[in-house]
Amino acid sequence: MSTAIDLELAPREQDTAPSGDPAQLAAGLLRATGPERDPLARAAFERSRVFTWEHAAEQTMDAYRAAINAPPR
Repeated sequence: MSTAIDLELAPREQDTAPSGDPAQLAAGLLRATGPERDPLARAAFERSRVFTWEHAAEQTMDAYRAAINAPPR
């Protein structure tokens, strides 16, 4: 069973590991714990600033509005 979830190490495409690819996951973990750790940590911290409770609430309300306004199935 495959999922659509990716491991995000930083906001750069090259720092993601697609689910179901152990080799890329291992390479990403080595990058995240090796010499690139500090720049990756700073980038990840900056990326995390977009994940606020306010933003989550807005997205939830948008999803509810879309569901309410969707045509019946």
